Amino acid sequence: MISGLAGRINRGEKLKGTMVFMQREALAINEVTAIKSKPISGLFDVIADAAGTFVDTATSIFGRNVALKLISATVADGKSGKGKVGKQTFLEGLVLAIPTLGDKQSAHDIHFEWNSDMGIPGAFYIENFLENEFFLVSLTLEDVPNHGSIHFVCNSWVYNAKDYKSGDRIFFANKPLAIELSKPHAQDDSYGPVSDVYLPAIEGVEARIWLLAKAYVVVNDSCYHQLVSHWLNTHVVVEPFIIATNRHLSVVHPIHKLLLPHYRDTMNINSLARNVLVNAEGIIESTFLGGGYALEMSAVSYRDWVFPDQGLPNDLLKRGVAVEDPTSPHGIRLLIEDYPYASDGLEIWAAIKSWVEEYVNFYYKSDAAITQDAELQEFWKELVEVGHGDLKNATWWFKMQTRAELIEASTILIWITSALHAAVNFGQYPYGGYILNRPTKSRRFMPEKGSPEYDELAKNYEKAYLRTITPKNDTLADLTIIEVLSKHASDEQYLGQRVEGDLWTSDSAPVEAYKKFGRKLAEIEQKLIQRNNDESLRNRYGPVKMPYTLLYPSSEEGLTFRGIPNSEDAIHKNLFIYINYFA
Repeated sequence: MISGLAGRINRGEKLKGTMVFMQREALAINEVTAIKSKPISGLFDVIADAAGTFVDTATSIFGRNVALKLISATVADGKSGKGKVGKQTFLEGLVLAIPTLGDKQSAHDIHFEWNSDMGIPGAFYIENFLENEFFLVSLTLEDVPNHGSIHFVCNSWVYNAKDYKSGDRIFFANKPLAIELSKPHAQDDSYGPVSDVYLPAIEGVEARIWLLAKAYVVVNDSCYHQLVSHWLNTHVVVEPFIIATNRHLSVVHPIHKLLLPHYRDTMNINSLARNVLVNAEGIIESTFLGGGYALEMSAVSYRDWVFPDQGLPNDLLKRGVAVEDPTSPHGIRLLIEDYPYASDGLEIWAAIKSWVEEYVNFYYKSDAAITQDAELQEFWKELVEVGHGDLKNATWWFKMQTRAELIEASTILIWITSALHAAVNFGQYPYGGYILNRPTKSRRFMPEKGSPEYDELAKNYEKAYLRTITPKNDTLADLTIIEVLSKHASDEQYLGQRVEGDLWTSDSAPVEAYKKFGRKLAEIEQKLIQRNNDESLRNRYGPVKMPYTLLYPSSEEGLTFRGIPNSEDAIHKNLFIYINYFA
């Protein structure tokens, strides 16, 4: 996709590269309107010859309306500490004769002033001064001194510069360094795993090997999602809370009343899951990669489970996608602003915590009231020492001596059973229902050179892929179960709702506080709808047309890709139907 670099680069010479764009018609979007609002029919319709009017038109449109600056990956600016930034440059003429150019693609030359003391480029800024967006496929530089070619995979829309806060969009030359796949040693597990490392490739059978290696990563992630993110982190860890609550908190105890809606049918659904999903030779063992090791995967992951880190702010901080910031609305600042789960979740988290604070502070007027509540102390003691006995010596457990601790613990528990579960469960079918994109099993090892499987991969990649991933019958079972799990029941109780109406307590202040909580959730939903209609938030309003709706608090019955139930009760009835159907 690039012409060669003429000669070695010395001080004052230029790097030559090529930018590849996708034709707008290939993406089924409206045609471009140029800066002067004159419609240009089929901006990339037909590649005419170099002297044709299309070349002139395309060149004049992009020309000085798309500006780029290279950023060094190896030499830092002395003042900012960031990579040195090269001079601004603009796109040039249309390139017509590139054999590797894809269908419906077009390319432009570009030259960068890049002195040898600038090091190796690792990123670039791009500014679009056109009125409309364009789809950037890639930028490629070749024969960069002391490095070779550099290929920036972009595959992204670039909007008018005014749509970005800084005015610039940045792309990096980042790529996976390698994928390591491991399998058990032929002799014994004590010898450790046998590992192979696969490197990125863009052509030949090596490229197909790389694609297949990425499929194995997806298979492993599918297992992790179902057995850790879903089953362990939102179902299993809640059971000790439910048992300890029923043993030690009377039905009139305020904390029992607070938590009761978030326990609804959880024990039932977990029991059903143990009978048909995670049981020996059940759905998960039969159709997922883990097989007989499935529950062991959950058990091993539980060793690293930390209750305080299940709260959204701590989770985001621990994963390095946010930093503490007292000036930010929720006490933390996202390092990725357009992160729908995090930004939407923080709204829900704050609403839950505000409601819990008001409720707890009504019944407990001081920290002393917490320590003097015998039922509460016995509840917490059994929860930690018996229910989560394997982790009872962990130092991160709340001591349950203050109102702040009770508020935080209750908020985390409600978050787990409602919003966190909604985020990992109700998107399973919309995100994972296309099994080719989200396989759950790999049936054979990566092919080795000289093997029939390797030859098949070289000759017919699609057939080799289908023979590797989840087979047809397992696929039918998987898709049926994740569709069932992703549906809402007709009698669902959503966050901010109680089946008892206003009769769940005789105290008027908590009733009014709960109504305020419900109104706040309705306001948040409207805010989230507005975010999903914001064209500047490309992770919501992108060409895929799949806005992030999983944390909308309300929903209708069925497969809606939205809604936050109080608990896991919806899938109780749906799973029961599934069991009866396949019994």
